[in-house]
Amino acid sequence: MNIKEYLNQYNLPYEALVKKCNIDFEKIYQQELTKNWLVPIENKLNWCNDEDKWPIEKVVAKLKSSQTFDSGDIELLSTFVSKINSIVRIGNRLNNFKQGTVLDNNESLDLVELFNQISLTKYLKEFRGTLNSNLRAFLPHLFSVIKHCQDPTKYPIYYKFWKQISKEVLLLNDDYDSICEFYTSFPLDNRTTKFGAYYGLIATKLIEDINNLDDFDRENVIKYLKDKVINLDEYKVLIDNLSNTTNLKDNKKYWLYQPGEDARLWGSYLNEGIIGLGWDDLGDLANYDSKEEIVKTLQIIYKTDSSKKNDATANWDFYKTMEVGDIIIVKKGKRKLLGYGEVVSDYYYDAERDEYTSTRDVNWIKSGEWNLDFDLVLKTLTNITQYDSEILKGQKYYEYLLSIMNDTNKLQENELVDLLKYKKQIILQGPPGTGKTREAKSISKQLISYDEFNKSDMSLIKLGEYFKTKTDKTPFIIKGISESQNYFKVKSDKATNEYTVNFKQIIDCINAKGWNDPTDNWNSHGNSSYLQVLAKAIYDRKVEKLETKYVKLLQFHPSYTYEDFVRGIVSKPNLDGDGIVYEAENKILGEFAKQALDNYLASKQKVISNTNDVSEFEAFIEYIKDEIAQSELHKYDITEAVYLFDADETRFKYKGDNWKAHFKGLNMKFSELRKIIDSGAKERQDIKKMSELEELTRQHATYFIKIVEKYYDYKEHHKHVQKKEQIVELKNYVLIVDEINRANLSSVLGELIYALEYRGESVESMYAIDGDNKLVLPPNLYIIGTMNTADRSVGHIDYAIRRRFAFVDVLPKDLSDEEGITFDKALFNQVAELFDKNLSPEFKKKEVQLGHSYFIDKSKLEEGVSMSLRLEYEIRPILLEYVKDGVLIGETIESKIENLVASI
Repeated sequence: MNIKEYLNQYNLPYEALVKKCNIDFEKIYQQELTKNWLVPIENKLNWCNDEDKWPIEKVVAKLKSSQTFDSGDIELLSTFVSKINSIVRIGNRLNNFKQGTVLDNNESLDLVELFNQISLTKYLKEFRGTLNSNLRAFLPHLFSVIKHCQDPTKYPIYYKFWKQISKEVLLLNDDYDSICEFYTSFPLDNRTTKFGAYYGLIATKLIEDINNLDDFDRENVIKYLKDKVINLDEYKVLIDNLSNTTNLKDNKKYWLYQPGEDARLWGSYLNEGIIGLGWDDLGDLANYDSKEEIVKTLQIIYKTDSSKKNDATANWDFYKTMEVGDIIIVKKGKRKLLGYGEVVSDYYYDAERDEYTSTRDVNWIKSGEWNLDFDLVLKTLTNITQYDSEILKGQKYYEYLLSIMNDTNKLQENELVDLLKYKKQIILQGPPGTGKTREAKSISKQLISYDEFNKSDMSLIKLGEYFKTKTDKTPFIIKGISESQNYFKVKSDKATNEYTVNFKQIIDCINAKGWNDPTDNWNSHGNSSYLQVLAKAIYDRKVEKLETKYVKLLQFHPSYTYEDFVRGIVSKPNLDGDGIVYEAENKILGEFAKQALDNYLASKQKVISNTNDVSEFEAFIEYIKDEIAQSELHKYDITEAVYLFDADETRFKYKGDNWKAHFKGLNMKFSELRKIIDSGAKERQDIKKMSELEELTRQHATYFIKIVEKYYDYKEHHKHVQKKEQIVELKNYVLIVDEINRANLSSVLGELIYALEYRGESVESMYAIDGDNKLVLPPNLYIIGTMNTADRSVGHIDYAIRRRFAFVDVLPKDLSDEEGITFDKALFNQVAELFDKNLSPEFKKKEVQLGHSYFIDKSKLEEGVSMSLRLEYEIRPILLEYVKDGVLIGETIESKIENLVASI
């Protein structure tokens, strides 16, 4: 079978293809409905940030009303072309249509005129407006977006994915007008979604059928699909993973299920370890050979002509599609979850049961009640494996539901965040080992305003770095990084092939925290073992960078003073002569409060700044990157023999086809190009004379001057807006004070006791800096203290300070059900019993009982750290200290402790 014959299998009209692949189409169609992506633009406006939403909404409304634009709309239209890509994802092509861009006739682009022309033009081929060569190349994309806003039932958005499949598989003309003609042949109801599902089905089937080819045909088809047919990353990754024998896709499915009306059977099913399905009149489902047979039987039983499709699907899925290992998520009505478990048996018919005779055994993992603030799918049994979450972008529906049930601390932690936002300072108090400092750090992470993760964050991973997979700890190395094509190449020590891990998948995984999925099946596209590790590494590294700036942690001690914490006098060398001078200086809190205040004030202002040569240069670099990415050969010519082929945040990569010594390419650093431009050099010889340049730059002056010439040409033909508004984002700053009660708080805080309560108001410090005694604690500064309630050596916190803090108990708890840790429940209970039976009446158990962290088995994390070692050198000493201090009492208490140690 040649490539054309292979592709031609799916050159079928919509109705024929849907009939041939009905179940697969329904699956993809439902996925698209859940994503809510292929819908009119006005239905996606809530995806925009508030600042961009209003202008885009105004433009869309005007386009739909057939009103013409006028000069007062220029700012709206500029925002539209620069921001609309966030909800159409057609690349940065539309951003090229900037007001004032120089055109072929040396006139400037007028967005008002352009939008009015397009809105009045029915077919792209009829457009007669004047543009330049760059804008003409991108015109179909802008034309499609404007026309789609006007009438989404007649005009689709011009996606390359649809264009390429139209040309290569459907053998259609791939110009926009031809795509529109084909588009209008689809059913009117949900036309865009069905159109997209149709193309998605073709791509899916083409990839799935590759496994049926022999090795020679298989290799040719894979190459052709990637080069000519399929450009979307989500499908390219599926192709890449076909040869990955070490990372087979996990076929585990996730089901949302209700046990009877209003979940009335949940109690008995939980106790028996089963699930059942109704429609008992069908009898044993094993007697049916197809879903269609079930449909016919249901129609006879219920004497109806209706399709009974949903009922038949539920029964067929329960009997045939569901498999051992699948996860059942149990619901009650539309807004309550009851638990989840794993299917551990095949289908069986239990004739002894009075009702719900279709049965499977389930190992219930978790049960409880979780109220939701959104509606669940209504059907009795639904395969939700491929559903995307509407709540969290980038996360699967089932992942979000599982995270709600598994994150038992989430509600409490969210309440603590809300409390801290209200009170501005809290103290976490409890006995030793309850994780107070850990909890403080966790709260601070939620308060920090993380920028959205994007492509630039991928630079936190370096070429040649080694990582280990999550499950079997197999080392793998970063073998390649392509900034232009947006992927890492990784190679496992156990594999011979290299595998692609796409940037977009990593970003989606980060935003969904996919590595936390308790079923270890976050990613449905393969390479999950690499994907999760890289996503977690990037997330941790970015958080660490942000925490360094926005979170400070210190520990108080009894001799700590105001001068150590807020502001004090320091000695410094006398810069004007001999000796030293004494000056006031902000200390930890004073300096941190100043940083927070500067940010707070800046966020309230709008700064207008001029664009300069630096922004022109950055725009030029992005332009060249786009040119490389959009080139079919993935290169940008410098000369006839030498070309750019890759780029990252600091340099281009260039090479010649016949180069032998540097076949991997050389670096053309942006910093070197910047030096040449700043010097005003115009000729190759000028570059050779510049001693401040690197030797490679001077040797290859011919290539560098060519790119510099491209810059001057770009600058001449791309006129940028001369002023832009810069908005400083308000950030939260968090100060964690460990052991806050070990210092005399009244003395350490001084006049700031008032400032704690009245944020944003200045107080007078006893020390002046540059003649100013004022100190301000701004509203975006938060303080979290931790306090060990078992420490009787510390001072009492007086009422004036106590009323300005909220006190939160962090108490010992059983962590047996926590994912990812090994908890010694038996030892935890034995030690807790000592406090139940031997605690002095002078103490409260919640203030002194050993916390749960003492009972976490770290042997798998730290070699040689066994529980017996922790018992001997951590738990036993503190228990004996409690005996000495009179916390634990009784004649036999010491022998009880020793017997406990000996029994482990």
